[in-house]
Amino acid sequence: MEQRTEKICTKCGRILQEDENFCSNCGTPAPQPQSAESCQNQNAQPLEKKKSGFKMLLIILVVILGGAMLCCLFGDSEDTEPTEQVQVETEESEKMSALELYQTIQDGSSVSFAITGKAHMFLQEHDNLFPAKTKEDISADLVDTSITYKHIFKNDDKYGDKMMVLSNVRVNQIFEQSIGNGEYITELNVMDDNFQPYWVFYHGTLDNTFEDDYVDIVGLPLSSGSFENTKKEDTLVVVLAGSYMVPGNTLGSFTASAMETASQPVQPVKQDGIDNYLGEWYITDYGMPEIGENGETISSGTTLSIYKEGNQYKLDMAALYHSTAFVGVDGLVLNVSGNLATTSYEEDGWNNCGDITLEFANGELYVTATAIQMSDPYYGDAYNLAADHMHCTRVG
Repeated sequence: MEQRTEKICTKCGRILQEDENFCSNCGTPAPQPQSAESCQNQNAQPLEKKKSGFKMLLIILVVILGGAMLCCLFGDSEDTEPTEQVQVETEESEKMSALELYQTIQDGSSVSFAITGKAHMFLQEHDNLFPAKTKEDISADLVDTSITYKHIFKNDDKYGDKMMVLSNVRVNQIFEQSIGNGEYITELNVMDDNFQPYWVFYHGTLDNTFEDDYVDIVGLPLSSGSFENTKKEDTLVVVLAGSYMVPGNTLGSFTASAMETASQPVQPVKQDGIDNYLGEWYITDYGMPEIGENGETISSGTTLSIYKEGNQYKLDMAALYHSTAFVGVDGLVLNVSGNLATTSYEEDGWNNCGDITLEFANGELYVTATAIQMSDPYYGDAYNLAADHMHCTRVG
């Protein structure tokens, strides 16, 4: 159906007849009539523009959303790795050094102690030894086996620049505590043959060590200290930073490494005879025993007396403990061969028997003594003459 379109004057608004070419009112030329198709096209154009604008909006939204999704997919994977790296680096940077660890323990432990200046420097310079992975990691020049409990208590500020060795000490108590990041601190309350107590802090776990076990310990004396016992009294202890620990009597001695030994000239053993070693000696690591005016033990230790009667060389050996317990043998005949002198005993006063060997050369004397318990009386195995190739010092 054909649509009829009216002509309207564009100036005055008068409706014009179809055959009028000019407005009879104002003389303005009449507008040309448009066909329905032309009108539809004109009306359709805004719709197309609207549709095109809507499509464009959809495209923009798709692009924006697509970009956002790409950022989520690829952006997250890129951000994750740096985040993990930062966390790892942070954890590594926050891992405490040996010095920081033992300073933290000092501030928070129930055991009261203060790290000495020398120990402070040692921890700082030898961080990798706490703990040491193997005995070979510990250089012999970093260990002084002559340091004992009484040395530390006499003046702990003089020590801490060398590690000390505890041989075959009994574990009275052992505790294991997590410090985070899968790491642990193990605390040990141990006692030596002279009933002298030590408190050891070891960075790590000791899976095969339990109460009543016997262990050998290489550790740095941090200072003397104390803790409150069950009787609400203070127990005095030497506090150690544990470096290396093995079952009792398995550590062996500390000597220079094979490379160090190879670079040094070999010193010939001088066969100077036992006559040069007659006199009074004491085991260096144990110290010289001392008894007070009232018979009380001031300091414990083990002494040896080597002397000659007629054609025989003889030995007296005695050990004095803090509890005034005395273990000793007298007049043992020595069998001398080269730079060795051997003997045996059947009773030391505490139901022990065993063998004694003296090794002497180049002015140095060492003693090895075994102690076999013949019965099991109370404390019977606690007091004995046992010594494992211990260095001796001449008295005077």
